[in-house]
Amino acid sequence: MGEWKKILKINYWPIFDIARRILEHVPVAESMPLIERLAETADQLLKHELMRSHDLTGAVFQRMIVDRKFLAAYYTTPSVSSFVARLAITPQQTPANTSWDNRKTSRHCGWLDFACGTGTLLTTAYQRIGQMHELAGGDSEAIHAEMLAHALVGCDVLPAAAHLTASMISGAHPTVKYEQSSIMTVAYGKQPDGGWR
Repeated sequence: MGEWKKILKINYWPIFDIARRILEHVPVAESMPLIERLAETADQLLKHELMRSHDLTGAVFQRMIVDRKFLAAYYTTPSVSSFVARLAITPQQTPANTSWDNRKTSRHCGWLDFACGTGTLLTTAYQRIGQMHELAGGDSEAIHAEMLAHALVGCDVLPAAAHLTASMISGAHPTVKYEQSSIMTVAYGKQPDGGWR
């Protein structure tokens, strides 16, 4: 647990704090084989380059949602999100009639997903916009922070879903620091003040 506390100081709370809280309730004799199995699984995923696959993330997330039917939580497949992104983001036309090589174009490429889940649609749009920018001679890393702050808006009622979306998009350029994101958890159901959302 000491090593996990060190990890948490770096700010990986959405993932490692949940795991730490789960492991605190697992007897020590059973925790080592569990952690070893997790490490083996992670090694296999890395070996087969599956860590950034939305197929994998979405499939795992769907299995974890107990009340999926109640929340109407259904996973958007990568093929559907790719089709939508290619229909909406074309080389011939840019938002605000700018050009794809212009860094400011990314600010006008607004994508909103009111039920972002694991972020498949937002990440696909993000990748498509980055691709258009690079094909025009730009650098997708240079527009990363701007995209996270202004172009991509994701909402979900499940905090884990919002965290997964932000993690997937951030992972495109993990060394780029950004100060603002528009991926958020929204209120749902009866609120403390007696109102409903």
